[in-house]
Amino acid sequence: MNYYKRHLGDYAKDTGHLSALEHGVYTLLLDWYYVNEKPIPKTLAVRIARGNPDETKAVLSEFFKETPDGWIHSYADRLIEEYNAKAERNRASGVM
Repeated sequence: MNYYKRHLGDYAKDTGHLSALEHGVYTLLLDWYYVNEKPIPKTLAVRIARGNPDETKAVLSEFFKETPDGWIHSYADRLIEEYNAKAERNRASGVM
């Protein structure tokens, strides 16, 4: 998935308390999540966030859920699922 909508009002409501660095970390983590469409590996999270361990830990613990497979984001998972379902419908329509 190379595109996702970012509703500015919702984002501001949910993240208004974050520092500028934490906003950057959150954006980097979300971008990686959407592009790769899979959990963020525990061993790569700080690297994905460009080497900011304290801010990465804070953002992950607040906005992501830790699983055995890595960190997941429920809202992003729902959007990825919807995107893939729509893409499949579009492919099926194009075949007819």
